[in-house]
Amino acid sequence: MGFRMPKPERKTITLDDPEGLRLHAGWSRSGARLGLAIWRQAPQRDYHQVELRPEQVEELIQFLSETLASDPGDR
Repeated sequence: MGFRMPKPERKTITLDDPEGLRLHAGWSRSGARLGLAIWRQAPQRDYHQVELRPEQVEELIQFLSETLASDPGDR
């Protein structure tokens, strides 16, 4: 059996937009992958989920950091 990260140590975030979409991100039990899920809150439909490997998470972090540092017109 592989290592499992205790639930209190697993980090998650949930973001809601004004139009009723929800994004939830959380690390897997092993801490090896970041799961992303997006769906419309009411009525709940169009649920989609992906898992990112650590190197993909790093690429996403780099993308967000670089684009946030640029002018909005350059994004």
